[in-house]
Amino acid sequence: MDLLGLHHVIKYNGDITVGQMMVRALFIYQYY
Repeated sequence: MDLLGLHHVIKYNGDITVGQMMVRALFIYQYY
């Protein structure tokens, strides 16, 4: 798991809601 990467994505987005959705999508993508 790349926690730093996920955090960077959230920082880059700036929006918590969009960031959370992106993180969730990334997690699902990694799991599959």
